[in-house]
Amino acid sequence: MNHDRGADFLALYSDAMVNILGVYHGSTIRQLVARGADTTLARTIKKLSSIYFGSSMAAKKQRDCRASASANRHTLGTLKEIETQVGHLKDKRKAWQVRCGLTALPADLATIRKRGAEIVAAINGTGVVNPSKAASARRVNNTTYMDFHIRTESNLVTQAFTAAKAYAEKEDIPVSDAACLLMLGNATGKVPLVTPVVVLPLDERVLGVTPAERAHAVLSLSNGARMTV
Repeated sequence: MNHDRGADFLALYSDAMVNILGVYHGSTIRQLVARGADTTLARTIKKLSSIYFGSSMAAKKQRDCRASASANRHTLGTLKEIETQVGHLKDKRKAWQVRCGLTALPADLATIRKRGAEIVAAINGTGVVNPSKAASARRVNNTTYMDFHIRTESNLVTQAFTAAKAYAEKEDIPVSDAACLLMLGNATGKVPLVTPVVVLPLDERVLGVTPAERAHAVLSLSNGARMTV
């Protein structure tokens, strides 16, 4: 297998600042697509090239970031991740501070995410940058089951999961069932009872008119209970 062409591509891609952003800065999305990029790649190139090669109030920091990104072989993927971290800033005027700190790192996504979160948290003064709280449910294909996903404070999840495991062990049921039962039963594990109501039209032609006639009408519910009118 001839690796020459592949090696050339990887060599170019691993220095996106010089070989891609610097080359295509100023191109429109339409021009980039005409050169062979899909629209997603074209938008990425246009956005990043504008940031690192466009006009800026922090020209020196911009130049420093270009040099660092090239020296550390940053790719489009790592540069996009840096912008994701920048997006968490409360004060966007600190964007170049984050970019300078992260382009100076090796081109490793995990390292950039970890260090980026620390830098942004320090600038924002919030300690940790958390994602939005969320809850979702999704059907499991070809089954009667559903997946239930919750994202919230870690201490709440820890307490809820501990309670679910304890209740599951006590009742000898799956932890997933125990968690849902505890939620439905307001942390008691008992699902609230629903009082059934039967509504019937008082049609004299069916139920009769006098008490004696109505005494012959007997209603039977699905749980075996019986009642007279």
